[in-house]
Amino acid sequence: SVWSSDSLRLHTCALVCAFLSSADPAQKRMRSSLVITLALILLGRVRDSSATVSNGVCQGDYELMDAIAQNCSTVEGNVRHPSGEQTTLVFAGLLQNITGNLRVEKNLYLVSLELPFLTSIVGN
Repeated sequence: SVWSSDSLRLHTCALVCAFLSSADPAQKRMRSSLVITLALILLGRVRDSSATVSNGVCQGDYELMDAIAQNCSTVEGNVRHPSGEQTTLVFAGLLQNITGNLRVEKNLYLVSLELPFLTSIVGN
């Protein structure tokens, strides 16, 4: 049988929670970063309820991981990566244009941020 998207999301959350709770403590931080990134992509979570997505154009203010999860190529607004976000590696392959500001706050966990196709930032 085919699962509904809500059912698939619920099962994904359950798997992520089970994986995190059974992770080896020495590797838990790295594993949790990877799993959180995967969960964000699978769940397609947007924190700003006013944000809309149409053909890769995302309107509103986004956190970087949300813009990646929504497959944004253009963000008509601001993008930020907060200092509390525990992500080791970020690859934003589709993100090309930002009409607002891109803010990456000081982060001990962010080792690499790759924006290979980013061609324009109108703000700072």
